[in-house]
Amino acid sequence: MRILGMDAYKAVIEKRDKRQFEDRPISEEVLLKILQATRMAGSGKNRQTGRIVVVESQEGRDSVAGSGDFGDWIKEAAVALVFAIHSDGGLRPDFDIGRMAQNAMIIANAEGLSSCPMTVYRQQELRDALSIPDEYDVPMVVGIGFPAVISDSKPPRSHPRIPIEDMVYRETWQDKT
Repeated sequence: MRILGMDAYKAVIEKRDKRQFEDRPISEEVLLKILQATRMAGSGKNRQTGRIVVVESQEGRDSVAGSGDFGDWIKEAAVALVFAIHSDGGLRPDFDIGRMAQNAMIIANAEGLSSCPMTVYRQQELRDALSIPDEYDVPMVVGIGFPAVISDSKPPRSHPRIPIEDMVYRETWQDKT
């Protein structure tokens, strides 16, 4: 299966969280593809209670960055997607938000962009800054932008993944020894 000129498997496997971006905007065409991908994510009982605030202004991204303890890098992203979900979003609303966010990040990767999620620690501040109604939780933000060209000689380091045989069990949780 191919999506947007990139193999879907490759778009998932090669996606890495990156927090350094070039200072250039994302085209409206690409942004709409990313937003369409978030819209198409499934939701519990098909409630579709997830919403997104697209924040492109520097002032807005500064406010978004301030809502997370480790989010200063959001200031440099071309866009911050603020994921909101109605408090009546079901038993596990963060699951629905995660599906939306993952779709956004995979399509961003397929389009040659970098992205990274950020946890929101001060939701009320973020709701106030972006005029999001109080009945919406805002647990996550995804920063997206063109990847920065790193000039130092060391390539970016990625943490190795555990081997599949150490992660996957079949039928039951069985002792692997």
